[in-house]
Amino acid sequence: MNSIEAPPAPKPLRLTLRIPGSVQAKMEEAAASLGVSLNSFIVGTASREAAEVLALERSISLSPRDVEFLTALIENPPEPNEYVLRAAAGLKSRVAL
Repeated sequence: MNSIEAPPAPKPLRLTLRIPGSVQAKMEEAAASLGVSLNSFIVGTASREAAEVLALERSISLSPRDVEFLTALIENPPEPNEYVLRAAAGLKSRVAL
């Protein structure tokens, strides 16, 4: 019987920060109030913030008016113009469908 081994966990990386003492004190106090280490506090906070930034960067926000416009285009698409027809013909000649 063959056993499958899990790949080794990636080695944690070290990050050096230069921060004002007042900021460090504030972070230490916040970490202590949560009962976690300063490292855990910083990693967790930075990870949540990074996820939020990436979610905002990867999302599209539409106004209600824009949603109505887009929905109308999807439900009733316009007839293809000459540019679209030429592009489709060029694509068809290069791709086997």
